[in-house]
Amino acid sequence: MEFIYFVGVDVSKGELDFAIYKEKELLFHKETSNNQKAISQFIKELQKLDGFELSKTIFCMEHTGIYNNPLLVFLHKKKGNIWLEAATKIKNSLGNIRGKNDKLDAIRIGCFAYKNRDEIRLWKPKRAVVVSLTDLTTVRKRLIKAKKQLKIPLKELVGFSKNSSINKQLKICQRTLNSLEADIKKDLKIAVMGCIVNGPGEAVDADFALVGGKQKFAIYRKGKFVKSVVEKKAVSEFLKIIKI
Repeated sequence: MEFIYFVGVDVSKGELDFAIYKEKELLFHKETSNNQKAISQFIKELQKLDGFELSKTIFCMEHTGIYNNPLLVFLHKKKGNIWLEAATKIKNSLGNIRGKNDKLDAIRIGCFAYKNRDEIRLWKPKRAVVVSLTDLTTVRKRLIKAKKQLKIPLKELVGFSKNSSINKQLKICQRTLNSLEADIKKDLKIAVMGCIVNGPGEAVDADFALVGGKQKFAIYRKGKFVKSVVEKKAVSEFLKIIKI
């Protein structure tokens, strides 16, 4: 596919920085809020450019987790072309460049997109089931991390503080620790994969794994197949099996 416009995007929690190239020529930079309304307004501005077509435009950005979502959702609905690339690959491709800010990063990403236009890999959204379970797994990991962050400092007090003081702090924190334990229940390694080809092999190291196939998902326990479920019931069945 031949692209005319290359848009480098630097993504942060609250803002998006766009660097708009027409082929190798940088036209302008634009900063907007990271929300659907601001993104929609920006696309309307782009449509005023000479010869601009969304189908002939590629939006390139780094992986930044959930901060990408407003732009990804908007562009996907509009059938825009999206290229998500690892930050390290973009940095290595451009070599050592001094200076760093959001505007410069957007310009560099746009430059990367044009320079590597023959290697473009269009982004496709993950299946809803995979997204849902990945989000739940992320929350669980954060709870486990919070529990460790709370318990380790308390353990480190032993030998450096009076027992009465330690017991008092443990008592204060115990209710929070109990709540975290109740939400976590088990220290499990969970894997969620959307590819049936590589999934079973990658599931070996996980306590439980959900692997996507065509309209169905396979559930694995310790690398061994448990059952196959239809996509719409995959989340509920998986949670029943791992009992969380």
